[in-house]
Amino acid sequence: MYRLEYLSLHATTSHEILDLQTISSPPPYLQRLVLRGLLQTFPNWISSLQNVSMLCLSLSRLSDDPLRHISYLPNLVSLWLSRAYEGEQLRFEVGGFHKLKLLVLRDLQRLGVVDIEEGALPILEELRLGPSPLLNEMPSGIQHRRSLKVLAFYDMPDELVLNMQPDGGSD
Repeated sequence: MYRLEYLSLHATTSHEILDLQTISSPPPYLQRLVLRGLLQTFPNWISSLQNVSMLCLSLSRLSDDPLRHISYLPNLVSLWLSRAYEGEQLRFEVGGFHKLKLLVLRDLQRLGVVDIEEGALPILEELRLGPSPLLNEMPSGIQHRRSLKVLAFYDMPDELVLNMQPDGGSD
């Protein structure tokens, strides 16, 4: 699998654990990685993928923030997190995700805060969120994303929707 560029692993049930910790040397040319299934811990080897441009984690239900493992992937352009994280906050720090253009945060049921530091996600073009029933405020720092072309919300709480209304919303 040395020349492998695209890897998609799917669990057969939503309760099946993808045990990926035993992979010691991932394919060096991997460009796209899709993992769909429960992860007990974040696979350490993903942080070493120098060529990965698209990463999709689905149904992973991680309790540990996955961003700290992937924010410095040098060629990551597209990131999808769908039921991948069970924490309450995601923080995008300055210096990370410097090539990210597409960010999709789907079905993060416990997510209440998305914090984007000024200078983080410098070339983000598209941000898609929802449903996230506890996210009642716009992602902080979103106003600093000069390259943002698409901001989409799906099935979000009424409070967030009311805050975005042009005739009196706080956001």
